[in-house]
Amino acid sequence: MLLRRLSLLLLVPLAAVGVAQGARDAGSWSRPVTVGPATPGAGVRLPVVALDAHGTATAVWEVTSGGGYVGATARRPSGGHWSTPEALSGGVAAQLAVDPRGDALVVWTGVDGMSQRIRAVFRPAGGTWGSPRDVSPAGETASVPRVALDARGNALVVWPAFVGTSYSIRSTTRSAAGRWGHVLTLARNGSGDVDLTMNARGQALIAWTAAGAVNVSSRSPAGQWSAPRVLSVPPDDAFGAHVALNDAGTAVVTWTGAPRGTGPLVLEAAIRPARGGFGRARQIGGETSGGSRIAIGASGEAVAIWSNRDALYASARPPGGRFGKPQSLAVGGFGPAIGIDGHGNAIAVWTRSNGTTLFLHAARRPARGLFGQGVDLSPVGADCFQHRCLVGGEASIAVSHRGNAVATWTVNPDPRRSDGSYVQAASYTAR
Repeated sequence: MLLRRLSLLLLVPLAAVGVAQGARDAGSWSRPVTVGPATPGAGVRLPVVALDAHGTATAVWEVTSGGGYVGATARRPSGGHWSTPEALSGGVAAQLAVDPRGDALVVWTGVDGMSQRIRAVFRPAGGTWGSPRDVSPAGETASVPRVALDARGNALVVWPAFVGTSYSIRSTTRSAAGRWGHVLTLARNGSGDVDLTMNARGQALIAWTAAGAVNVSSRSPAGQWSAPRVLSVPPDDAFGAHVALNDAGTAVVTWTGAPRGTGPLVLEAAIRPARGGFGRARQIGGETSGGSRIAIGASGEAVAIWSNRDALYASARPPGGRFGKPQSLAVGGFGPAIGIDGHGNAIAVWTRSNGTTLFLHAARRPARGLFGQGVDLSPVGADCFQHRCLVGGEASIAVSHRGNAVATWTVNPDPRRSDGSYVQAASYTAR
């Protein structure tokens, strides 16, 4: 059977952390609950969460026990409790997409003999998970898939694949009626992880790196892909591209690179207006050594967040404008995730260190404003050797159009071991 019960939900009290934002905020966070409980000999990694238009949340995470495998999903109706987790079949690097109705699609990398294949499983709104299927061809090495759904339930999946002697960027589709399309090769010699976004109309954008350059390709709602275009300027040596796209068609791509070919790595971005092409690449942040993320709202307001040696920064772009001066958010922060609502208000979560203990931290930025001080949602484990041990955190966040949000993360009580870790979640209610 595809699905099996894992264990009962546990409600964990929030000790020594705040549960409400300051006076400048417009909502409050719930106490965290344990969504994916610890199991003997197993650990959890990389939870991902998504929301539908009704406020129902779906989460998926990876369980590691010997070899890795996509461990579980759970669902929480708006205002309700999380369901008991259900297991999915083996693999790693799980990704999740949910449409406004509540249809959900999970993709991951599975091992098939000597090859790695992309697998997918679908759950209709209000229904149960079906049987998984392979969506990438046999005989090639496929990895790190990305998935998106439009407002009608049509899905797009992309991934990098090693075929023959070189890498390619591949894609396939799934119609709302459940029919999978042919696998297409979108680009050749794509050596970096691909990122994907798709809006409600079915317009999509992907970005990837090849030979140290950031490439993009756009897909029309009718399914036509544009020829790849290079956004970074050689010799940038760029990597870590992320994409954001709103329903109007305004897009932002960010990446880490060295725009003059030497010197420190910095955060760069290129913007495409709803009607037009991408502008030239611009530096929007200072030295960058950690991960970055980007989100864009319905109005075109965009917010980027990134880290450099555990210092966390953010920069915002007003509708029709450019990214402004970075705001310093934290010293001792890493692993950020960010979402934005329909009015341009952003919520970010990251792992914060006080030198001995790690916390999952959340902060809100009102449209055209700055991030507030924020609040610790939960301790996630002990810090050691500048986070070089196995640590908790690994946050994901989904933000609804009206500003409600759900965050998920991992807690690892013993930084020397991966087993015994578990998944927690908390909800933000806008006022």
